[in-house]
Amino acid sequence: MHSSPNNEPIEMKDLKLKYGGGNAIDANTYINSLLHFTNVVHEVNNTIHPDKRIEVKIKAQSEGSFIVDLVVQSAGVVENLKNLFSAEAVGYIADICELVGMTYAVAKFLKGKKPKEVVSDGESAKIINQDGEVNYFDLRGANIYLNSPKIQNGIAKGFETLNADNDVDSFEITDNKEEPLVSVGRDDFDELSHTEITEKQERVDVKRGVLRIVSVVFGAKKKWAFVYEGIRIEARITDDVFLERVANREPFAHGDALEVEMDIKQIYDDDIGLFINDTYTVTKVIQHISKSEQKGVFDNDKETPTN
Repeated sequence: MHSSPNNEPIEMKDLKLKYGGGNAIDANTYINSLLHFTNVVHEVNNTIHPDKRIEVKIKAQSEGSFIVDLVVQSAGVVENLKNLFSAEAVGYIADICELVGMTYAVAKFLKGKKPKEVVSDGESAKIINQDGEVNYFDLRGANIYLNSPKIQNGIAKGFETLNADNDVDSFEITDNKEEPLVSVGRDDFDELSHTEITEKQERVDVKRGVLRIVSVVFGAKKKWAFVYEGIRIEARITDDVFLERVANREPFAHGDALEVEMDIKQIYDDDIGLFINDTYTVTKVIQHISKSEQKGVFDNDKETPTN
């Protein structure tokens, strides 16, 4: 590990990429392969700690099969030297390198296809691939690969580049102690050049809450406008009993409140790592309280009925 007098980043951990097949490599293969690999490294970093920035640099090349020494660095300046050399910082970069190797190992095992089954025990992931083979992986590495189309694409594009170059017969990632993290032979390049992109992860969050009416809409397939927890939303109502009351011209007005049960469909946003509310469906209206009757009925802070 070293510091630079010119405010350069601090070296933390090395990775080696080994391209089997000879002492030279086509320039386009080299550039494109490194581009896709470093994109994967950055995406792994963004997934586990988006507030930290790393850099990947190339060291002098070694002799033998075409070997590229990469330095994964924590970006910072000399003023931050104490923090950069801390055990936490060193461990963080080492963790990034290990997770990068894990994502490639999971990709190799799945051969570009979706897993047949994934079972987690909280620390490891048991993955069954489409050929019925079983393997166990660190849960974090498995989740990073399975839940990130960007990483899946980056790995696939990298192997597509290698597959197009007949002079490259293997690809290996090792750590700075020359311990292999993953090794892939040419026979696997083609399968790994393709990927079944992760479909949008969706879930439904069932909530009981209070909706303030902004506008009333007639018709079961149309959406009402509400304010929910300070946010304006639109929601479809599927409660047939309530819709019949609306059809019978029961009075509803702007500012009235509905205590409801609703389904909130959420979609996972890979870029920020969170589930985001997408659509709202009111499945049951528990009670309707007119604006004039609301005083003392709801807790002002939580907008929930008081008993």
